[in-house]
Amino acid sequence: MKKRYIIIIVLVLGVIIPPCCVYFSDSVMDTFVGIDQKLTKAVDQKSEALTIRYFSLTDSLSKLQSPEDSSLLDSVENLYAHFVAADAFALSCRNALREKFARINPESGKILNPDETEKTQVFWLGTDKEANGQRGNGRAYALRNQIQTFTFHLNNFNQFVAGQCASYEYQQAELASFHKMGSDTLTWEQATFEGTLVTTLPVVQAIRMDVVDHMQQAFYNIAHCQETSTSP
Repeated sequence: MKKRYIIIIVLVLGVIIPPCCVYFSDSVMDTFVGIDQKLTKAVDQKSEALTIRYFSLTDSLSKLQSPEDSSLLDSVENLYAHFVAADAFALSCRNALREKFARINPESGKILNPDETEKTQVFWLGTDKEANGQRGNGRAYALRNQIQTFTFHLNNFNQFVAGQCASYEYQQAELASFHKMGSDTLTWEQATFEGTLVTTLPVVQAIRMDVVDHMQQAFYNIAHCQETSTSP
């Protein structure tokens, strides 16, 4: 729950600082850069641990012979593939933004030109902000589609596990990072990414953290069900 609050706080900070604020004090800029770097380290560590758990899980499932285990293995592999696609796309957005629009101090990681607001807006919202129902035609719209696809398969997977495990009660997954922040008149893309380079960087990592947390929970549900099914 604490991690979910952190995700929401990062998203809110990205929204309440308007795009017109293109000049940051060193302390404010360093705060956002620091958040981005800490989130990056945390989510990368959790992703690595998740990958190890995935290979361990699929290895154990592949050694079992029942049709139910075979179906579960297929479901795990399918969900993990969509997780990898969503996470990789989010990370590619973050890395492209840093490399394309920012000069980075190689020693400190500090962003030296954080005021590339116009280019950042084009990157996220595209060249036509009115496209796709005012969702734009930029990276934010594509990222939304990736997250929606992952969430769709996550909920299908959780429903499948609930059908195989009497001790697990299905609950529809809702990503905190996918809740629209700001005015009701704004799309998720506008409310989440209509900011500056410095404010949108940690937002991407918060979204990655949210996705990883839900994937970890899905694997926990499997482990819990396997334990309860084998216990006397």
